[in-house]
Amino acid sequence: MGRQVMEGLVGRTAECARVAGLMEDARLARGGALVISGEPGIGKTALLLDAVGRSQGHRVVVIKGVESEVELAGSGLGELIGVFADELGRLPESQANALRAVRGAGGRPAAASPYAIFAAVHGLVTLAAEERPLIIAVDDAHWLDPMSRDGLLFVGRRLTEHAASLLMTVRTHEPALDHRATGLPVLELPRLSTTDSHALLAALTAEIGIEPRVAAELAAAADGNPLAVRELVASLSAGQLRGHVALPETLAGGRALRGLMSSRVARLDADTGEALLIAALSVDADLAAVTRAVRTPESLEHAAAAGLISLTGGRVEFSHPLLRSAISDAASARARSRAYDALAATAADEVRVLYQAASARTPDEAIAGGLEHAAGRARHAGGHLTAARTLRRAAELTGSAKGRARRLLLAAADARAAGRLDLVEGWVRDAYAATDVAAVRADARTEYARAAMWSGQINKARAVFADALRHIGESDPGRAAEIHLELALLETMGGRPPDAAVAAVNALKHLSVEEMRSRRLPWPLAPHAMILNGDVAGGLELLDRGVLDLTPRANPHALPALCHTAQSFTWCERFGPAIELIDQVIEAARSASAPLILPDALAGRSEIAHWTGSWTIAAADAAEAVRLGRELDQLGAEAFAMTRLGNVQADRGDEAALAMAGAAEELGTRGGVDCMTAYADAIRGRFELGRSNFRAAARALDRLAAQVDEISLGSPLTVPWAADYVEVLIRTGRRDDALRRHADLEGQADRTGLSWPAAAAARCRGLLASGDAADEHFEEAMSRHARVDVPFERARTLLCWGNSLLSRRARQPARAGELLADALRTFERLRATPWIRQAQAALTAAGVAVPATARTSGLDDLTAQELQVSLAVARGLSNPEVGAALFISRKTVERHLSAVYRKLGLRSRTELTAHVTRNGRADREAVASS
Repeated sequence: MGRQVMEGLVGRTAECARVAGLMEDARLARGGALVISGEPGIGKTALLLDAVGRSQGHRVVVIKGVESEVELAGSGLGELIGVFADELGRLPESQANALRAVRGAGGRPAAASPYAIFAAVHGLVTLAAEERPLIIAVDDAHWLDPMSRDGLLFVGRRLTEHAASLLMTVRTHEPALDHRATGLPVLELPRLSTTDSHALLAALTAEIGIEPRVAAELAAAADGNPLAVRELVASLSAGQLRGHVALPETLAGGRALRGLMSSRVARLDADTGEALLIAALSVDADLAAVTRAVRTPESLEHAAAAGLISLTGGRVEFSHPLLRSAISDAASARARSRAYDALAATAADEVRVLYQAASARTPDEAIAGGLEHAAGRARHAGGHLTAARTLRRAAELTGSAKGRARRLLLAAADARAAGRLDLVEGWVRDAYAATDVAAVRADARTEYARAAMWSGQINKARAVFADALRHIGESDPGRAAEIHLELALLETMGGRPPDAAVAAVNALKHLSVEEMRSRRLPWPLAPHAMILNGDVAGGLELLDRGVLDLTPRANPHALPALCHTAQSFTWCERFGPAIELIDQVIEAARSASAPLILPDALAGRSEIAHWTGSWTIAAADAAEAVRLGRELDQLGAEAFAMTRLGNVQADRGDEAALAMAGAAEELGTRGGVDCMTAYADAIRGRFELGRSNFRAAARALDRLAAQVDEISLGSPLTVPWAADYVEVLIRTGRRDDALRRHADLEGQADRTGLSWPAAAAARCRGLLASGDAADEHFEEAMSRHARVDVPFERARTLLCWGNSLLSRRARQPARAGELLADALRTFERLRATPWIRQAQAALTAAGVAVPATARTSGLDDLTAQELQVSLAVARGLSNPEVGAALFISRKTVERHLSAVYRKLGLRSRTELTAHVTRNGRADREAVASS
């Protein structure tokens, strides 16, 4: 009996209106996304297809998730990319190559990170939407491969200013995708009311009629599930529907949909049943592939005639996804194995081994090796989770214990890269148990420790690293050095500088720097830890002795080590080499679409810019680092970037600094990076000191002092708080405490030989001195400032000196006025508002007329992302290249440029480049010469 074709959907008026509104938003270039959620059979697909059918003037792309034990990384994204393949040439080369790699087209360019791939897909989608409003309709998104699912969610969250919208259906309570955590609006489809169920029954039986009593029983059995209504009608004869023949004693309704569907399949002949099983197990529902695999292609036509599948558009589509599941679940293990063998016999090379693995029941090294190769392809395309699962299956099919352990560790590494730390623990435990080889067991413990470290479980990671070292003892210096370097990083993250330095020294006991370099180990972690602990001379000696790879573009894996090196240079006051190196790291990361290092690198450059007086750039870099850290789910990097932004905000008197400090502290706690509390209290102390709220500053810095005493922070530039604390103690009348803390600061200056701590200590001596005796100390501070120019700190010294001259019995207002005017000029250039007020008040006390601060439009008036766009344009990048470098769309670049032109009164890229060069590069020249 055929089903009645209906206009519209029964009982879904409000839902249809909401979807229609989203499609209209795409037409008006204010697109968005909507997740349609509900139980099986509730009508998600029907609502999606109804929307597609009603689209007018839109370009519509339909992507369908397919339930399968065989997983191809990026298959859903590859399908989307394929639709717009002709547009790839309009993208920057790095993005186009990344997307070709996802499709498996072209050569094998360097693998991009998933984030970079997702940003490239977003660029492709928004580019296509410029030509015509675009609707991307994704059915059964919970069955897409993880990379495709995450990529589409990434795109959907970023369509608000584009002529594109994303519609996505997901099954409620599906473990593969928690629709509540997608970050997208969700439309939950409720069950039909009794009235709507009766209306649907009437429409389905319009040609033959239905007896009211039968309709009531069917509506009750279906329990508001539209698919159950349809299946119940399909399962009954005309006589039963009209009430002439008794109904079955038990009606299987909405709670037993699979049973209803299985009963329809059971009535088919064997060949058709086998063909349906092959179609159900196929990875992509490709009609040509399924046709090659079945024994009698006519059997597919028989299934289509029975209304179970459709054969259109080159695909085998089941009438409902539950039917696919019902067929697969009902098949015996032997029947499933035969079906996979049939698919493997005719499949393409890259898919064949996946079918063979699904069929295999005993170890098979040939299949396991093929799976390892397939995992490499998945990893290259950005699909780390698919690679991990593929390697896990390869391990199951590996006969030798050592080989099985090796593949389990590879699987764990990919799972860690995918952020699935829940999988890592079990897999490394299995690898550990698979063999008694000490080196392999050490590798297993090391991989688990890495996962624990990056998930914020610092104490657990520390214990597991120690256990790994016990496994290898002194027998393997290479592994021992690598683990000690990891420990140095862990202790750095955990805020234990002395322990980090010990780990660094232990690494150097096992291998020299030259040997570490030859093994491609991250040797700069060793001097980094030493410098953090205050051993500046020892750390610099290692950095100067080691040969840095200053061609990071050729080796993206070297970027993290170079980033640590740049920070080491910063903490040693070598700001010129630091900015030169970090610029190279950032340029290489942007060019290679390798964003994972960018949060740390941009935060590092912000730190340098803050020290050297390029505060506009410091704020912009920090803000971008915060954004990328959040989007990449890097809690520690995001927290550190927040402290960099909070520092600039505090010095400029922006109350957002306090919220930023609190957010960084909270993130650090969640991520196991306890030292964020120290950074946060330093921000609070500086903010209150600028406002001359000395008691509030003391409360924050007292907390920080207790923490620093506990962790023994050796580097004075890592958290530059000590001079602030001495000044606050002096101004709150705690002279004895000030003298003790000043002695600590002088000791750090002497041990490290650094100029800024020496200048700050001399300034504090001037504050502690009385009368003309203070001048000697302020003069020494200025001489120290002359060695390494830190503009803000130099201005603070001038401010303190000027106030000292005014507070003496023999006041020296003329001399004080000169010093204070110099300080005011620096504070005004930096837009350090509270310090401007302090300098102006002191000048007034000196009897100097203070002119109103001239306020002109400049780079400081731009938002962080507007400034980043401006800097990129000034480097000569086109709008698409700017978008690729910043991982934003071309249209977003255009919007930011329009705002920049308006704010700065400019009309062209040429004028903008000149403005940036004139106002933004002078600071960099000063840094390079320092």
